[in-house]
Amino acid sequence: KLRGCVNIVQCDDFKAIPHDDGIGWDILIKMELLTPLQVKLREDFNEDDVIELGKDICRALVACNEEGITHRDIKPQNIFISADGDYKLGDFGIARIIEKTTMGLSRKGTYEYMAPEVYWGHDYGPSVDLYSLGMVMYRYLNDGRMPFMPQSPAAVHADDREEAFIKRVNGHEMLPPRCGSDELRRIVLK
Repeated sequence: KLRGCVNIVQCDDFKAIPHDDGIGWDILIKMELLTPLQVKLREDFNEDDVIELGKDICRALVACNEEGITHRDIKPQNIFISADGDYKLGDFGIARIIEKTTMGLSRKGTYEYMAPEVYWGHDYGPSVDLYSLGMVMYRYLNDGRMPFMPQSPAAVHADDREEAFIKRVNGHEMLPPRCGSDELRRIVLK
């Protein structure tokens, strides 16, 4: 359904090969050659890059929304870059087609980027993907730190991560990220 959207990873073919013992499969995927976002981040990643990432992934989310698909796992590991510099959303392993009701939707996803309503098991829709994209953008405008984490260069401990996560999913007001224009920082917080 999403074939042809420039900002979604294209899967050309796949094959599932059952294991000899009957438990599980090896899944081979033929897809376009892309660079993981984390490789790009080792280079110079500036405000313009964050803006382009946000715009491109929003285009992918519009295509998903048109098909009634919620990705549910927007995170840096699921964002890739083409040779042309387009950011692309991949790994639809836990995407769900949202029907008229959201009853029974699970908490699958990556907690670090997860919207509070997903974590708490409340009804949700496509806006949870925008929230997660906001968390990705926040991180890259905040020296790689998520909301409520100690500011760089302070060390981050496991307790810091847990406390920051609890504050975020409980709706504490976030400070703007450290970098970026005032307008971009407002957009990311929204």
